[in-house]
Amino acid sequence: MSRCYGRAGPAQDPRLAAHYDARWRRGVQRLRRQAGIQRRARTGRFGGAILDRAEGPPRPKLPWNYGQQVR
Repeated sequence: MSRCYGRAGPAQDPRLAAHYDARWRRGVQRLRRQAGIQRRARTGRFGGAILDRAEGPPRPKLPWNYGQQVR
């Protein structure tokens, strides 16, 4: 809108062009600030617990009916 009102012609309105330009700049500044906040936030971990893999992977388990006769 600021570019439209800023162009030379019958609808030119420098005051309105400055208003829309200021609104756009404030929006860009707000988005950049929010992106910086999210970038600094802790990301990359799903879940709340820290898994201790020092003991290795979990041991395999036998099926629930192993050794039983199922008919």
